[in-house]
Amino acid sequence: MAIVASAIEKLAKTRCLFLFATHLHQLATMEEITRLDNVVNMHLSVEYDEVSDKLLFNRVLQEGSGSSIYGLEFAKSLHMDSEFLEHANAIRKRLANDYDVLELLVKKKKSKYNKELYITKCIICGAVAEDVHHIAQKSLADSAGFIGHFHKDNKHNLVPLCKEHHKQIHDGKLHVSGFVMTTKGLELQFEEQLKRDE
Repeated sequence: MAIVASAIEKLAKTRCLFLFATHLHQLATMEEITRLDNVVNMHLSVEYDEVSDKLLFNRVLQEGSGSSIYGLEFAKSLHMDSEFLEHANAIRKRLANDYDVLELLVKKKKSKYNKELYITKCIICGAVAEDVHHIAQKSLADSAGFIGHFHKDNKHNLVPLCKEHHKQIHDGKLHVSGFVMTTKGLELQFEEQLKRDE
């Protein structure tokens, strides 16, 4: 994987147009790749339909990295042993840290800032959350930890994020203003920041 990442960095540095296909899904989350502003991840999805017993290939180019379970979907189409497939899927989930919300809640990963905040999915994209971001910066807090009338670690000031969106916030590419109540419940207000070339 290191050689492939290095090759992508080298190609990106030359600013050439290139197309690269891989099953190395972890590449899309590597810092060396995510920081490249001229590299875009796209994918064609595939899934196994148990009813019709066939693989379904979606030939529409979609944004982001493809599913890391392609190999498992293919293995299902070969009618491999179900116990074997379940075990392989459990290993894949552990390696990729790819759990659904219920599985993440069962793991009970809590924020180090507020033990009442469970870290499950990125509030922006739905990927697995690994970080917690303070909407109002911690540095604004007084010696007692308060920013105005609320404590810096209050749940309303914390958002679970994936590494990519947390980095975008700190790089100034994404601005998070806070939560607002809507007819569909609490929603996070955020917007992408356009970079001006000077």
